[in-house]
Amino acid sequence: VASSASGVLSPTNSEPSSPKPRLSRSNSKILGMLPTVNPEWLEDADDEDLKGPHSDGIRSSRSRNRMSNIVTGEAIAEKRGLIQQVVMRPTSTPRFLWDMFSILLLVYDVMLIPLEAFSISETYSLLLISMDWLTVCFWTGDIGLSFITGFHKEGIVEMRPKHIAIRYLKTWFFMDI
Repeated sequence: VASSASGVLSPTNSEPSSPKPRLSRSNSKILGMLPTVNPEWLEDADDEDLKGPHSDGIRSSRSRNRMSNIVTGEAIAEKRGLIQQVVMRPTSTPRFLWDMFSILLLVYDVMLIPLEAFSISETYSLLLISMDWLTVCFWTGDIGLSFITGFHKEGIVEMRPKHIAIRYLKTWFFMDI
């Protein structure tokens, strides 16, 4: 390592160190690696009451600027509202446990529904009646839970109840009924 005339240490047999390249629109190699915000999200940013790590908590007309600061994996949520307080992330532990229990009940339903075509012994009637009620209550509760579970949309976790409900009604709601 040798010292240059300006006093900056640099490796031998090389020129003095140059400044690091700055991020600019002209440096397309670096910008191509950075995540970008989908223009559709900016159009959906009509709610001024958005919160996230980049919001300052003050209502402003610059909600579009705040939306452009969202990075992959962050959640979009409303600031206030009763329903917003119970909305859960799709990767949360309670949702994971609910999904695991739904797999167990799905296996039970797949095995037992075809058997209802045959006469099943009366000795198991109390167990079967109990399980029937459990599955009916569970699947009914699953419809309600789907209305308050966020979803991933192109790398962002959508947590706004209105958007969750609209997406659920367009996708799985009619299959769940």
